[in-house]
Amino acid sequence: LKIMIVEDDPDSCEVLQLFLEQCGGQIQGCAMSAKEALIILHKLKNNLPDIIVSDLGMSEEDGYTLMSRIRNLPTDEGGKIPAIALSAFTSTENKRKAFEVGFQKYHTKPFEPDLLVKEILAIAKNN
Repeated sequence: LKIMIVEDDPDSCEVLQLFLEQCGGQIQGCAMSAKEALIILHKLKNNLPDIIVSDLGMSEEDGYTLMSRIRNLPTDEGGKIPAIALSAFTSTENKRKAFEVGFQKYHTKPFEPDLLVKEILAIAKNN
């Protein structure tokens, strides 16, 4: 599966990237900001990722805003790519907001590796 990671913490990005690669994922980029994520998506227009795994609590532009912007893109530019939110935020309100803006799943940090892989595969299979 082709996966794009959006994570503003370099160490977290590296850990997630290594983990997903060890599980057979092909990482199409680890964007360090929402702005960078949109640039990567634009560059991948002819080879879009199968799924996006994004942090929510990023500086400048958060993951909620990023996902809202992605969902407003045309399908051929990535507007319908399934997405999983990863966040240190644990409140019901944060989860509700993530689903409202277009995330399909929500995981708190530190993430449960087996569950994350299982849900990535399930989401990809359904799309």
